[in-house]
Amino acid sequence: MTAGNDLLEFQSNLNTTTTDVQTIRADAEKLASALDAAATASQSYLTFRKIIKVADAGFSAALTTLKLSENVAPLQGPSRALKDVLEIIQPRVVQIKDATDRAKKIEPLLTKIVQADRAVELTIMPAIVSTDETLVNIRDSIAEIVRAFDRVSTPNGIPELNPNAGTSRPGRDDFEGLFDEADDLVFPA
Repeated sequence: MTAGNDLLEFQSNLNTTTTDVQTIRADAEKLASALDAAATASQSYLTFRKIIKVADAGFSAALTTLKLSENVAPLQGPSRALKDVLEIIQPRVVQIKDATDRAKKIEPLLTKIVQADRAVELTIMPAIVSTDETLVNIRDSIAEIVRAFDRVSTPNGIPELNPNAGTSRPGRDDFEGLFDEADDLVFPA
């Protein structure tokens, strides 16, 4: 007997579903890649913001120290030279820090991007990949069952299983005796 219509319809629907899940997986992988890039940029900005705050405080403290050390005769020359360099750099650092302070409003969004990236990486993508792999295995198994039904139902059949392959198909009577023997084996009368 060939595979029944219900099995063939199930196989067709399963193939469609598997293709759809593979499309979702490909799209999710692209989304995960873009989200990873955004998370990396967000994390870099958040790290940079922490560093620029420390750098600003460090430059301010260094300038104060150098202004005081200018009053000490042996340190006067090097202190003045270093102070002149820091006075050029420090305003730029303050400008950068002020710009990051103004952008502070986006920090919660950046943090959420990083959290979303982790969720996609640790939870969502593994679930999609697992679903895809499971559906592919089921699809392949159903295809094998359909092929087996088709192979057994051909006039040539499988000679190892049916010595009358190609001559006639077995009927109900051919199998009833098998069940009687099995019943006697399980529950002797």
